[in-house]
Amino acid sequence: MSFMENLPFLIIGKKLYLRSRLEAEGRAVFRCLQTGEAREILQKFNPVPQKRADTDQYYLVKLAYWLALPGAQSKRILDIGSRYGQWPYLCRHYGHDAVCSDLPEVLIRPEIQGMMKILNVPSMPLKIETLRPVGDIGQYDLITGLRTRFHSTKPRETGLPSETHWGVNEWDFFLRDIVTHINPGGQIFFILNRLREKEKGGGVPPEMKDYFLSQGAHLRGMFLWFKNVEGLRS
Repeated sequence: MSFMENLPFLIIGKKLYLRSRLEAEGRAVFRCLQTGEAREILQKFNPVPQKRADTDQYYLVKLAYWLALPGAQSKRILDIGSRYGQWPYLCRHYGHDAVCSDLPEVLIRPEIQGMMKILNVPSMPLKIETLRPVGDIGQYDLITGLRTRFHSTKPRETGLPSETHWGVNEWDFFLRDIVTHINPGGQIFFILNRLREKEKGGGVPPEMKDYFLSQGAHLRGMFLWFKNVEGLRS
């Protein structure tokens, strides 16, 4: 089941989690974002109504349960494209050693710095470039990316008339590189934020869907989940 499906509950195994319970958990975990200081910073770069912010936090908590993070043995987690680190903060709340990463120019923004100080989440600059290794980023049990766009380049950055996207070769290079930074038994989970078929109202392009599935991924809509990454090591 997709964690984003519009249901008033989440079922994992034999356990049922009511939406009201997960919403309450989200409000409690992210209480630090209700302070005047945090609200002032958030409104400068992410001016969304409080109701929308509460919903976003609910989905993050739901995702954490979907990935079986609460109550699990401590994992080392790297999140790609974290901005100010809301998801890594939640992972750390559940007892995991989570690190946020983003472009160097993003991490030095005053509002990002301010929020990271409030959340107290460690950060690491990371720029993913086409057909280039990510470099020495350490080893992890789970690598996530909830708003991925490293695989897509906007026209203003290329001068081309339309957005460009990674194909099979670029994704294959990236995944076989990133898996070298995942411990045995580790996982990869991405929400693919920008893909050309999504922009046309569809899903993952057929050739990409075939590739991801051939590598052992679970694919549903924009959710890309490698529960087992061993197939990527060959």
